[in-house]
Formats: sequence, structure tokens, C-alpha cells
Amino acid sequence: ERTYIHDANLVLVTGKTMQTQLSKDYELNTCKIIYNSIDVDQKKLSSICSSDEIKFVYHGAILPDRKVDKLIRIFAYLPSEAKLDIFGEFILCKRRDFESLIVKLGLSDRVHIHGKFSYNDMLNFLPKYDIGIYLAQRIDGNFDITVPTKLFDCICAGVAVVMPNFKSIEEEIRDIGCGITVDTNDDEKIIAA
Repeated sequence: ERTYIHDANLVLVTGKTMQTQLSKDYELNTCKIIYNSIDVDQKKLSSICSSDEIKFVYHGAILPDRKVDKLIRIFAYLPSEAKLDIFGEFILCKRRDFESLIVKLGLSDRVHIHGKFSYNDMLNFLPKYDIGIYLAQRIDGNFDITVPTKLFDCICAGVAVVMPNFKSIEEEIRDIGCGITVDTNDDEKIIAA
């Protein structure tokens, strides 16, 4: 970024927060916002509440700061209609620890781990879900100016999202109207969402 940004004739970003930060950091006059989203299917979003089963999905790397273990624990407090599928590669943590947690909490019929997947597979399975959920922990200021690709994956698949209340993510979700953000350090608010 630092090496090549001034060589660009135009810098495209996905939100106001990133535009402001890059313009400030690099004194850019050529930083423009482009929204790479589709119209959100409001009928699909409203039908989630009336469904017999609510299908949640987590997709992406499974790292300690992604709070997938916390997500599993929260499912113990959700209604039995809530189901969770977890797709991703385990990095710096062990799959068996997550599988043991699922068994210990009595969630084997509601929470399933599917492991690593290809991006093309994800494009096929994601539209089958109602809600994409991501409870990352803020580890540095980068989360305030970037947006995880998984947000756009869900938007393009017509899947509502529950994501961290980081500034740039909140901005995108508010502007697009595709879900809600939560304080990932407050379990009660996550459960209420």
C-alpha cells in the first residue's frame, strides 16, 4: 500500500471511513467510494423470523480472535430452532477442542463443523443460510477502516448478517441495510440480537 498508492490514478474504497483514513494518511485527492453491493432482498430478511428453523453460518479462518468458541457457547442460550454451521480452516487452534465444546454443551444436533472449503463451494452453500455471523475481536485499529470480505459474500448471497460494531462494518451494514452489529464483548447483546 505505502509503496504503490501514490502511483495510482484512482483509489477505490468501500466506505467513508476508509476514504477518510487513506486520504488523511497519504494526502490523496483521488480516493473515491464505490459500493460493491446488491439490492438486499427485504422479503428474505423478513421471512427469517417466521421460519421453523433459523440457519446461521460462520465462514472463514478459525483463529482465536474470531471468537468461534464464544459463538458456540452463545448457541447454548438460543432457541432450539437456531442451527449453526461452521466452515473454515483451523489456524492456531484445534478442531477437536471445538468439537469437544459442542458435545459438552449438548449442541451436537444444532452446531456442526465442516472444515476447510473452497471459495467456489462457499458461493454455492452460502445462499442456503439465513444469517451470516462473525464475532471478531478488535485487535488493532485496522478493523476500524477495513471491512471483512465475508460481509460482501453474505450480501451477494442475500444473507443477513450479525457482525462486530466496528466503525467501518457498522457504516456498510447501515448504508446497505443488510443486518445488525453488536458489541462482541457483550454476550447478552449478542444473544438478544
